[in-house]
Amino acid sequence: MSEDSLFVVISKNKLKPLRTFVWTREERIVLAMPVNYKTNKKFLSGYIMITYGGVYVFRQKLISNPIMKVRVSFFDIRRITVMDKKTIEVKMELGKFFIKSKEIKAIIHVIKLILNESTFNVPRLKLIKFISQDPTPQVEIHHRPENLFIKRTILLAHFYDQRGEMLNSVKYFEKYEDNPTSLITLGPHF
Repeated sequence: MSEDSLFVVISKNKLKPLRTFVWTREERIVLAMPVNYKTNKKFLSGYIMITYGGVYVFRQKLISNPIMKVRVSFFDIRRITVMDKKTIEVKMELGKFFIKSKEIKAIIHVIKLILNESTFNVPRLKLIKFISQDPTPQVEIHHRPENLFIKRTILLAHFYDQRGEMLNSVKYFEKYEDNPTSLITLGPHF
């Protein structure tokens, strides 16, 4: 998916300061849209940005750039509960936050898509539990997603909070993607 996808619905001017929070140029912004969010007592206006690394929530500022309020890896999210047609609760191990938007189904769809793509053919993995009265359709992946190794690298880097120069060379794994095998050996002559 590119940043020109259906799920990036904010202007390029508003997207530019959000893009500075991604860890590498290979970390594509899959969803970016205005939302209301709540981390404490009341809902505030802001933006949600979802990449293959995780979910980012920003507070909207009138004069200055947005302020990041939440950054969470997909593996740190325990449960997403749909409260009503416009509100979800995102429960993590050490807290929770709420998102309110007319596009809740799109947000859930993108999270399910990224999780299913990034964990393709990984057995016995405990993922996010989705709770909803109006179930969103399941996202099924039937073949190996494009650039899977790169997506997994970005996902795991966020989970382990390992930002570094190695992410800039993640494109190197395209060699592996051309002819994937069930065993990978990392060494000086990859």
